[in-house]
Amino acid sequence: MSEKQVIYVDDWNCVYRQIPYCIVENSRKIIERGIFYQNRELYQELGLKLKKELGSLGEYEIINYLSGSQAIDNAVIICKKYLNITAIIKMKHVYHGIDMMQVEENTAQYMDLPLEFILIDKNKRLDISSIISCRNGLVIIEPMYLFAKYGEKANKMIHSIYDAARKNNHLILFDEVRSGVWSMGTFLYAQQFEQVVPDIICFSKGLGLGVATSVACFLKDRFEDKKILKNEDIIKSNLSLSELAMQRANDLLDYCMKEKTTVLAQINAFEKKMKESFQACINKTFIEEIHIRGLVYIIVFSKDVNKSKCQLFRQYLLANGIIVRHIEENLLYLNFAIDSLFEEIDVVTQKICEALEVLC
Repeated sequence: MSEKQVIYVDDWNCVYRQIPYCIVENSRKIIERGIFYQNRELYQELGLKLKKELGSLGEYEIINYLSGSQAIDNAVIICKKYLNITAIIKMKHVYHGIDMMQVEENTAQYMDLPLEFILIDKNKRLDISSIISCRNGLVIIEPMYLFAKYGEKANKMIHSIYDAARKNNHLILFDEVRSGVWSMGTFLYAQQFEQVVPDIICFSKGLGLGVATSVACFLKDRFEDKKILKNEDIIKSNLSLSELAMQRANDLLDYCMKEKTTVLAQINAFEKKMKESFQACINKTFIEEIHIRGLVYIIVFSKDVNKSKCQLFRQYLLANGIIVRHIEENLLYLNFAIDSLFEEIDVVTQKICEALEVLC
């Protein structure tokens, strides 16, 4: 690999760096004849593919939205309006849209519903008394965030939250699912959460398919009256998205599903390589833990490290051709593409170790 080559690990939407030829060909055909808008058929096609991908969990109805925040807000509206939920139960300080975040610190109510909180103390002990103390609420959790913060402990936490929610007749919403491919994608959700069936799943960050749309998926068993969802479907506001973007998303999802065995093998091999290489980067005075799942690599900075030093660490990586996201709390996410090269792991590892030598 060239010394000057830049490695991009900042994009949740980067499924492939080198887009497969069959997908490029479909895009070229659209460009040659002219790009149109308001193609409802492509939205419906994407919805059918997502329903198929979620089939192992159950039958879901799909509603398209412009953003993840919009998907969450409308999921709350639907649950309140038609299923009479009594409360919203969430992780404290975890973002689920700007409106909900703004009221969390002030009124502790959202859409006239009380906000209750799932708590985790500094010893990583889970407090779910808020779930147990009420019934018929909406429990919102973000699996990616829990894994980023707590690593393998997140699996047990999610199962504990899920079991308590079911016993108390709460609806369960998984937010920020950053892949349109439930059983593969960047995070391999289906492999982690066996026997966990969310009532609502919100795919965000462009579905992880490079398209500016989000979707909310509603489990049909809990939302039996299809008119409920039909009445709330605001797909018309989404039709300004070009058919080129929607065709690309459909093609990427279709390709991943058809090549599932190969894709999973690539992801699993890459994950194994990352786990072997990145352990060299752990430095307890600066990096407390490293969490790896699928194609996502998460650095957890030690709590004693101040923000400015974390930013210097990020700046060192950027200056040396490792393009990373901004730091969220004490977390830095690195997102690799399915067709990333093994040697890129070695380069990233080297630069992380160099940054630690400079800063420690």
